[in-house]
Amino acid sequence: MIDRIYKVPGECLVYADLGGQSSDLIGRHAKRSPLTVILDHHLPGGDTPENVVHINPERFGISGDTDSSGASVCVLFARALLCLSNRGSLLTNAGLAVFGVIGAFGDRQFVDGNLAGVNRMLLEDALDGDVIRRSKDGYVIPGLDGRTPDEIAKMLDLLGSVGFYSECARRGVDFLLGKDTEKATGLIPRLLSP
Repeated sequence: MIDRIYKVPGECLVYADLGGQSSDLIGRHAKRSPLTVILDHHLPGGDTPENVVHINPERFGISGDTDSSGASVCVLFARALLCLSNRGSLLTNAGLAVFGVIGAFGDRQFVDGNLAGVNRMLLEDALDGDVIRRSKDGYVIPGLDGRTPDEIAKMLDLLGSVGFYSECARRGVDFLLGKDTEKATGLIPRLLSP
């Protein structure tokens, strides 16, 4: 599969929430690519070659099991890119943080029932920016139809896995961006039916 990935022409290839365990193998194939970036939170497997940028909390003593989801790593990377490109106003820190929080809920990264580490920092950013609000049942995301991060994570899992070959994953991305939310939520019953 990696060989097929590198046959597609491009200037940059980003592995998001995967790849860290195969960084040495990816590095052997990446010689044909100007830039390969791995954004992951799983335990790294082997050395990372010089031709691959591997951003992973585990490499800095931060647990990828409890303190930083793959989505959280991607949020921090996106923040850095937006800051460097002077486009930080396109999405506020809080607007990006919500995606890391949803990922942490989806990965069940709780310590004593709460988010910790990087995940907690992103939750605080989202709360401060009023993108996530506390509710009697935990947290809700007003901009995503008032759903909880857990509900959204389950919905995205369904759209991305069961509905992958029907382009439902794209509907999940649209939902997160506030586009055609009814279309995404309308697909859920259909995907759940036998």
